[in-house]
Amino acid sequence: MRSTWRRCNRCNASTDGGSTSSPSRRRYASCSSASICAHRGFHGPSGEATPRHPGDSIATEQRICASQRWNEANRAAGSRTVARIDTVTTCFHHSDRETGRSCTRCGRPACPDCLREAPVGAHCFECVRAARPPARQRVRRWNATAGPLATKVLIGLNVVTYLATAAGGGAGGRGGDLQSRLSLYGPAVARGEWYRLISSGFVHYGLIHIGFNMLLLYQLGLMLEPALGRTRFLALYFAALLTGSFAALLLSPAVVSGGASGAVFGLFGAAAAGLRQRGISVMQTGIGGLLVINLIFTFVLPGISIGAHLGGLAGGTAAGWFMLRPSSTRRSAVAGLVVAAVIIGAALAGGVWAARA
Repeated sequence: MRSTWRRCNRCNASTDGGSTSSPSRRRYASCSSASICAHRGFHGPSGEATPRHPGDSIATEQRICASQRWNEANRAAGSRTVARIDTVTTCFHHSDRETGRSCTRCGRPACPDCLREAPVGAHCFECVRAARPPARQRVRRWNATAGPLATKVLIGLNVVTYLATAAGGGAGGRGGDLQSRLSLYGPAVARGEWYRLISSGFVHYGLIHIGFNMLLLYQLGLMLEPALGRTRFLALYFAALLTGSFAALLLSPAVVSGGASGAVFGLFGAAAAGLRQRGISVMQTGIGGLLVINLIFTFVLPGISIGAHLGGLAGGTAAGWFMLRPSSTRRSAVAGLVVAAVIIGAALAGGVWAARA
């Protein structure tokens, strides 16, 4: 008999296979799956455990294969080694900071300085900034929907003044007493009636005159007042009105005149300046066409104060150029208001000077 060592096909352990003289052992030895396992005894070709003799069953079950314990230890050590090999993550904003935390909204790794506590988890500052509502600010839009309250008040003052002058007999001409005392007249301004420089902008001669001016005032106010705000819109309006009165006295101081057309022309000029600053062609909008038509009427129709129209256009354009800049900073808004105030003061002084000249 010859004793041989065989290796367990399941646990890879080397065991004494015994003598090869036994037919059964030779048969199993010749089979590639036959071996002796310390845990399960002798394995046949089909893998079932078969003890070599009755006493081997208990002994083999109690015996622990040294090679199996070594393999298990290696596998456990390998799993621990894999667990220790971890990818080092850094903050998305600070690349030099390692972190184990991440934003619960976008999932990006972030350090504690970049995280903001949230009701659920923590959010990075960019997610917090994106979810925060924008700060309230005045947006200069041509299609803004805020109601033009100042425009409506101006229209109301013009209508009330017209009704008051009509009740005094001056609606169809220039013979009413109230109308005469409110109209622009150079000698009266020279005598100290400076209020005529402003009141003349609310006097109208006939329904067509006031109707056409109020229609244009409403259309322009609907566009400009939401973009400027009530205070600056009123400053723009009176700057154009007063420069129109100044130019009217400069060209024809002895002529009685009145109407809101000088202020309306100023709004035309301001709208054109605002469109031009935004790179929009004035002639491709309704503003350019209306302005051209009104300029033609100024020089063609009789009884129209050319000085008031041109002066209001110049004053409104100058004020609007500074007041309707695309920049929405507070400094630019204050600068535009200051320019309008300077124009108002200069027009008042110029009107008095022109009336006395």
